[in-house]
Amino acid sequence: MDKTGVRSRPKVLLARLFGPGTADVAAFLKGMKGADGERPLCWDEGPEVVVKCVGPDVLEALSAAFGDSLYSIDGRRMHEVAAGLLAAGQWKLSTAESCTGGLVSQLLTSVAGSSVFFEGGLVTYSNLSKSELLHVPAERIANSGAVSEDVARAMASGCRSVLGTDLAVAVSGIAGPSGGSPDKPVGTVCFALASADGVRSATVRFPGGRAEVREAAAIAAIDMVRRWCVDRGGRGFYLDVARRDGLN
Repeated sequence: MDKTGVRSRPKVLLARLFGPGTADVAAFLKGMKGADGERPLCWDEGPEVVVKCVGPDVLEALSAAFGDSLYSIDGRRMHEVAAGLLAAGQWKLSTAESCTGGLVSQLLTSVAGSSVFFEGGLVTYSNLSKSELLHVPAERIANSGAVSEDVARAMASGCRSVLGTDLAVAVSGIAGPSGGSPDKPVGTVCFALASADGVRSATVRFPGGRAEVREAAAIAAIDMVRRWCVDRGGRGFYLDVARRDGLN
């Protein structure tokens, strides 16, 4: 109840998930009801899934089922959540991008005050620029291919060294519509994150056309940054839905 003694209506919450498919989230929500008996709404928004519900019960269930794929309960986008974590941890980030063409940097610098955490980014589309600007050995590109975790790891390490940051994220992939092969079809994207803790990397194949692949790759790269911040902060992942807190 509020101060007048009138029963207050539970707050409407807007959650965002990155990773699970819309069909999976919708199937999980089927038959669920939030506060006041209202059913949650679920829809696809680019590579993410958005859930709107009343009260915390549904989100608590989502958090338990999907873990840290549920990254926001207040509507904030991935780049906004990552920006908040970077600023809070006083970490400096740099980016090395190939197929995303600067989209990772664009998203992060769209956040007001991004100069606090963002040092700079290098768009290295050609193999030559990867070698000359990021110091990726030419033999690694020749042996593994530009789209490989090996090269992505070298890109991230080189970027971190060149720009002197706490961490650097790198993206290299095949956005299409051409350039794919049986081993590396269109939509294949390799990621790496370099920090004092070492280098972690991953490869993902995204569906869709060129624009969809680039957007999904940019968000996935920022998600790597977000997860590093959560781990490095030593607080682990938690989502206090009852108090309607955001991440960490």
